[in-house]
Amino acid sequence: MIGVDEILKILRESDSYAAAQLIELDGSAEEIGKRYSEVSKALYWEKKDVTAAILIGRFGISYCLGRANDAEMELSERLRGVAKGMAFNLASFAWRGWDENGVTITAADEAAGCDAAKLNLRLAVELKKDAKPMMNAHWMVGAYWVAEGKAEEAFAAFDAARRFAEQARDASAEGMCRAYAILARLTRDSSVEGEFTEALASLRKIESKDAGFYVEQLKTARRVFCVSSGS
Repeated sequence: MIGVDEILKILRESDSYAAAQLIELDGSAEEIGKRYSEVSKALYWEKKDVTAAILIGRFGISYCLGRANDAEMELSERLRGVAKGMAFNLASFAWRGWDENGVTITAADEAAGCDAAKLNLRLAVELKKDAKPMMNAHWMVGAYWVAEGKAEEAFAAFDAARRFAEQARDASAEGMCRAYAILARLTRDSSVEGEFTEALASLRKIESKDAGFYVEQLKTARRVFCVSSGS
């Protein structure tokens, strides 16, 4: 894989197009798309550079979608799948609700993340993804509506995510989506505090690693997006 330090050096000393040229230097369209994805992830996880990760990821998405237009059906679907994966990652990287240590998210990063969340959902629908990816796609859009203070839109997105979690027979994910739907209301109405607390308690009763992770995730998001704090 192309070294992430090399890409960062090019981004700082030259321009993003030069970095893209290096990534696209050789390989098949699918290999190049996956290379974009790996570099973008490394920029986030190794370097904690959200802006650079998004910049490279957006180049990668554009590359994959552009090449998909000219490819035969099977390759086109794979390339759009790679683009969808990058879109989900970019949306996750730029969401403030994780409150990730060492990560700075600008307003421009957040706007790009929201755009990527919408693209991820669109591609999930177009590619006829199963219930679990559809759940994740709706959840991610809802996460951005919460960040933008759009409580009603967030509630609707989380409720759609919950229905897909139900189809997937994933009790932990269903409980998580239900709690996020309540969190969306809690950002505007403190009277649902009790409902949110009950939703977390129900999640805690589910014996799975995912349930425990979701509880902590929800508590962090509550701290970030709600005026008062609590669990």
